[in-house]
Amino acid sequence: MANDNSVQLKRAAKEKVQSFKRSDRARREEYNRELQEMQNRVNRRPLLFEQQSQVTAKRAAERKYADILRNAGVDEAIVQNLVTKDGRIVDAESDDDLVEMGSQIVYSGSRRSSDVENRLRSLAGSVDDDESDVHEEIYDDDAEI
Repeated sequence: MANDNSVQLKRAAKEKVQSFKRSDRARREEYNRELQEMQNRVNRRPLLFEQQSQVTAKRAAERKYADILRNAGVDEAIVQNLVTKDGRIVDAESDDDLVEMGSQIVYSGSRRSSDVENRLRSLAGSVDDDESDVHEEIYDDDAEI
């Protein structure tokens, strides 16, 4: 009987050793996989000086963009409202309603191209009226001389 017990103990010990080896191999494979993923992430990411160069270039481009808009007399908020987050331009013929708030244009509800055209015409008409007053004053000054 002593032999029977020792055979079972040897078999159990051998199974445990194999189990430990399998779990150790699985842990090493998992560790190597995670290490490889980390190395891939590090390799894809630019170096710190490259990141800084990218940030600096982005800021310079944003400044240049803002300067161009400012020189053209366009409010940056209007342009931001006309462009979606994914970079697509809002269609002027879409069904968004154009609501003017000060110098900012906000889109909501439903917009028809005729509504936009009418608003632009009314704004253009008010500008033309102002110009005619200026022309009349100039002609009045010329007549007095």
